[in-house]
Amino acid sequence: MRNLHLIGLTFTLWLSGFTALSAESDPKPAPIVPITQGESHRMLVGGTGTARIAVIDLQGGLEWLLRVTDDCNDACLTHDGHILYTYTRGAKMVTRQGEPVWQYRTCDAPVGGEIHSAQPLPNGNVVVAKSGSPPRILEIDRQGNIVANIVVNTKITNPHATFRQVRKTPEGTYLYGLMAETADGENKKLYEVDATGKLLRTFPVSLHAFVGIRLPDGHTLVSGGDGHEIIEFDKDAKEVWKITENELPERPLRSVAGLQRLSNGNTVFVNWQAGGRGVPRLPQITEVTKDKKIVWEYMNYAQLNMLSTVQIIDDNVLKAGPALR
Repeated sequence: MRNLHLIGLTFTLWLSGFTALSAESDPKPAPIVPITQGESHRMLVGGTGTARIAVIDLQGGLEWLLRVTDDCNDACLTHDGHILYTYTRGAKMVTRQGEPVWQYRTCDAPVGGEIHSAQPLPNGNVVVAKSGSPPRILEIDRQGNIVANIVVNTKITNPHATFRQVRKTPEGTYLYGLMAETADGENKKLYEVDATGKLLRTFPVSLHAFVGIRLPDGHTLVSGGDGHEIIEFDKDAKEVWKITENELPERPLRSVAGLQRLSNGNTVFVNWQAGGRGVPRLPQITEVTKDKKIVWEYMNYAQLNMLSTVQIIDDNVLKAGPALR
C-alpha cells in the first residue's frame, strides 16, 4: 500500500463498500484525457459546481457516487472509513451507505457564514473553518463539542470571500488563506497560527491561498487559486519550488484548488474552471513531477463538471459493496 500524505498528515485509510455504478445510471462520460506515462489513481472528488461526491476507479469511471444538494469544496475519507464533506451551511460525515454519523451546521441566516473546509484528525475530531463575522477555525469532537475556537482577525466581511480549505498541521498549528482581495494585501499570504490564534508566520502568494498543507519534511505546499500558481516553501518560508500559470505546455493553470503531495514526490492538483470564459476546457485533475512533467490527467465534465477537491486513495483498500445514488 502506498504511503500517501493527505493534508499534511499520514492516514491509514480503510473503506469497504464501493462498487461500480450501472452504465444506465448516468450519462456517458466525456472522453478521458489519456495517461501520458505512469499509473492512474483511484480517488475521491467533489467540487463547487458539482452536486456529487464520487470515487473514480483506475479506468476513470464512477465507482461510487453520493449526490449532494450544495457546493462541496472539501471531501475525504476518514480513518474509520466514513466520508466527510462540506456544503455551504455545514459539514457532514456519512457512512458509505449514506447514513449520517456526524454533522456541524451553521445557522441559516446570511450572517451565519459558510463552510468550505473540514479536516478529519487522527483522534476523531474534525477541524471546520467557518467563514463569517468574524471567521473562526473550530475543532469539534464526534459528540459535537467544540474543543477549539480560534477567531481570525480580518477586514473581510463577505463570508464567501474568506476561507477555502484550512488545515491543521502535525505540529498543532493551523494554515489558512483569505480569498478576497484587500487594499492592504492581507489576502496575498498563507497564514500559520497557533492554537490561541497567535500569528507565527506567513507565506507570500500572488493573490490568495486556496489551501496550504504541511509536508513530512516540514515544507509547506500551497495552491494559489486565481493567482494561477502552486508554490512550495521550506521551513523558513523561503520559496523552493513553483509552477506558474503557463509553465505546463498547453495546460494553463486556472483556479488552482485542492492538492496533494504523493510519496513519490509528485503533486496532484485540481484545476478549477468556471464556464463561459471563452477558453477550451482543460483536465480537471493533473499529476505533475518535481521537474514539471505531466504524468497523468483526468477530465470528465459530463458527469462531474467543476471539481475543486481531490483525495488520492490507494486501490488496495477498497472492497466490493453497495453504491450510493
